[in-house]
Amino acid sequence: MLYRLVYRSRHALAAETASRELDELVTRARAANARAGITGALLLADGHFLQAIEGPLEPLEALFERICTDFRHRDVQLLEFGPVEERLFAGWAMEAAEVGAELVARLPLAAGGAASGALTLELLRSQVEASRAAG
Repeated sequence: MLYRLVYRSRHALAAETASRELDELVTRARAANARAGITGALLLADGHFLQAIEGPLEPLEALFERICTDFRHRDVQLLEFGPVEERLFAGWAMEAAEVGAELVARLPLAAGGAASGALTLELLRSQVEASRAAG
């Protein structure tokens, strides 16, 4: 069975090295996720990570446990977790994008922000696709 997990966290990346660290994180995650059958997308926005990951239950839970103990994440909040019928991020062992302030207000990043849901997943996917096309 296939599952999807969406979380947000505050990141602990230094502003001057955040882009480089994000690139390194994504490179390592692609290889590990491909081996585990996990796909997903990650946004870096306004001091936060917003990520959707999907795959088999056991590897997905193990990955989320590592995320929760990773020094780069603070205040990890699970937004959504459950079975799904199909992948939204098929073919992406891990993709990432940085987004500007204009998008931040539409994302569930701040305390009390909207729960996950279809709009968040669509914003996540569209921003990563736009970043891939531009880059």
